[in-house]
Amino acid sequence: MAKLKTKNWLQMTEVVVEEIAEKIPVVGEFVSFVLELFWPEKAEEQNIWESVRDQTTELVDSKVRERAYNDRLDAIRDVHEKMSDFTNAITGSALKGTYLTNTIGALESLRNSMVGDEQEYEFIPLVAITAQLELLVRRVMYQKGLEYYPNNPANPEKDKQDLQLWENKLNECYKEYKTYFERALDKWWTWRGEQIKIKVSTGKHRQPLLSVHDAVLGEKFDFEYLYEYGTLTHKQAMAHFEELGDSITQRLRTEAHGAMAAAINSSFYLHRFLVNPEDKEKAILPKLSICPAFDQFTIGPVSDATVHASSGAFKGYGAVDYDRFGDPGGVIIGASGRFGDWIDCFQLHYEGHLGKLIGSANTGEFSFQTPPYDRRITGLNLAFSDNRLRAFCFIFDDDSQSDWFGNEAYFNDDKAYVINAPFGYLWSGAIYRPAEMSSVGSGTGVEAIALWFQHKSTVKS
Repeated sequence: MAKLKTKNWLQMTEVVVEEIAEKIPVVGEFVSFVLELFWPEKAEEQNIWESVRDQTTELVDSKVRERAYNDRLDAIRDVHEKMSDFTNAITGSALKGTYLTNTIGALESLRNSMVGDEQEYEFIPLVAITAQLELLVRRVMYQKGLEYYPNNPANPEKDKQDLQLWENKLNECYKEYKTYFERALDKWWTWRGEQIKIKVSTGKHRQPLLSVHDAVLGEKFDFEYLYEYGTLTHKQAMAHFEELGDSITQRLRTEAHGAMAAAINSSFYLHRFLVNPEDKEKAILPKLSICPAFDQFTIGPVSDATVHASSGAFKGYGAVDYDRFGDPGGVIIGASGRFGDWIDCFQLHYEGHLGKLIGSANTGEFSFQTPPYDRRITGLNLAFSDNRLRAFCFIFDDDSQSDWFGNEAYFNDDKAYVINAPFGYLWSGAIYRPAEMSSVGSGTGVEAIALWFQHKSTVKS
């Protein structure tokens, strides 16, 4: 059987939130557009539910994703069938109202099969799609209800009551979804952390050992401290491995956080389905976003030690003083620095100000990187070796890359590590660990870096 063509489900949901404000006057016809978008007619293309199943690997393990999808396959098919009945019904037909009611019932049934479950955090991406569909058809109910469910004989007062009822149902549905996301995300964050196990132990030759295992991704990091390459005592090395284990866990969890942030991107715009969305959203739920932790966050730390499993004397990321080693943030327009064998110093350039200078500006060759005028910088491709950043290049919003900067021996390094903005987010700053703070080696440079990301709906234009 030929493999289905995978479509990016995040882009599909983004189309809906971008278009809904413009399509409200013809929201009934918009249902047909969404139906075709989420369930493409081409046999070789996946529908949106299949794409979610295959594209959320960092959120829950594969068996859970498969089960969540398969157990709700009949309910998903029922939603598709009922929506198709509605869109295919002739305008003006009494069946329009019947099929709209049936569609809402099918979506309620699908939602109830996921929301309130003990493991409701497993279904967050599926609920994100269901939320868009249910709020859309409930908005259709409000927008077209008097046409689909006419009062006979005419009764203006009853019409007014019906409109208020349908708007109340829309508002209640919106609030239920937002409350679910906040509750489920908190559960997911706790569960996701429990899937990462750290073990610091002593080997048969009294050498310190570190093992970090992520059950969701199947990634495992094993380190062994070799005394001949370091000067640490056993106690110091064990403490360093504790710190390194925490650093790797932090990177894994923040990367998963970024993946979940992308998955719930559409939830930032659910208020657009409401009547008078800006006013109503504030009245129903005061907070703009569903969870403040997803307005902005960091991904990292990325360093030689947190992305490459190897033996040796490695220092973890540790606590970083944001005031000393963090940038104030903004729109990133380039970077400057000096390099020799490694990146001796590094400084991001923002619109209107410069970031913190990390490292020494007195050595190496100076250079400046800036993006093409029509592209925005969204992330970095980083090449580390021996606890120092050796080279980097920018990633742009069209997924292209800039030229490399730094030691050319590490250009296009197959071990280079990418930190890029999650879908719906903008890169807005960075936190660093200067190499001179490390007890390993000497000199200057960048030992570790974490990037700040901010949801674009919270960025003032």
